Amino acid sequence: MSEREYLAELIKGDRHGFNMLYKKYSRLLYLFSLKFVKDEQTAIDVVQDAFLKVWECRATLRNEGTFSAYLMKIAHNNILNGIRKNLAHEKYKLYQINHVGLHDDSTENQIVYRDLF
Repeated sequence: MSEREYLAELIKGDRHGFNMLYKKYSRLLYLFSLKFVKDEQTAIDVVQDAFLKVWECRATLRNEGTFSAYLMKIAHNNILNGIRKNLAHEKYKLYQINHVGLHDDSTENQIVYRDLF
């Protein structure tokens, strides 16, 4: 079967199509992710998150273009979101160190932390 046929199965909710696309692209997506995140477990998580999103959005997928490009875009966005989240967490830690100390868990600090995300 072709990629388009597997994708058509996936769109219908068929796990076989999903599994075949996973087998075909999970390693490629892992290597792509590892190049950016430099951590094996994080790269595995990126792959799992990308395929989870594919499964959750299967009904809205279009059977046009390349599936691999779609996957890479999901992974790229997940990686960028992870970087943003880590940067925000680092900003919060610096804020705590510079302004309130490390162990102040006041409501105000919780609001500042939430605003960073």
